[in-house]
Amino acid sequence: MALRLQYEVDGEQYLINTQNYTFPPAGIGQRVDVVYDPRRPQFGLMTSELGRGFVPWIVGGIAAVLLVLTGISYI
Repeated sequence: MALRLQYEVDGEQYLINTQNYTFPPAGIGQRVDVVYDPRRPQFGLMTSELGRGFVPWIVGGIAAVLLVLTGISYI
């Protein structure tokens, strides 16, 4: 089962389909958070789907490196 999400950006409506779920994270009529590219709002994604790819690992790795570099700069 996939979810069909509807959201509005600057007065324009967009519809997207999510990935397939055995147990969907939301039901009919429920609200979920959607993130989208402001330059191309038709490409949206549920925030709960963000943790399923490489992007969070890359962002977390960059943050960890920056924290270490910041700590070293104070020594």
